[in-house]
Amino acid sequence: MESKELMVKPQGFSYYVVFMSKIFQYLKEVKNELVKVVWPSRRDTVKMTLIVIVFSLMVSLFLGAIDYGLTKGLEQLLHP
Repeated sequence: MESKELMVKPQGFSYYVVFMSKIFQYLKEVKNELVKVVWPSRRDTVKMTLIVIVFSLMVSLFLGAIDYGLTKGLEQLLHP
């Protein structure tokens, strides 16, 4: 059986100091990572957005056509 170390949880005010220091450390790390990000240019962003919109419209038209076809087919089967 493994021996487990007992971790003492800070009490009272020291708990909040430790908690806030962890939050600030996390935010510093987030800021450092965001500096490393290579952001797309405006042109690339607009291009990709248009591609997503066009693709979404194509899929919606395709699914709408299938839905319409299946609906009409079932109507013909149920109400000849």
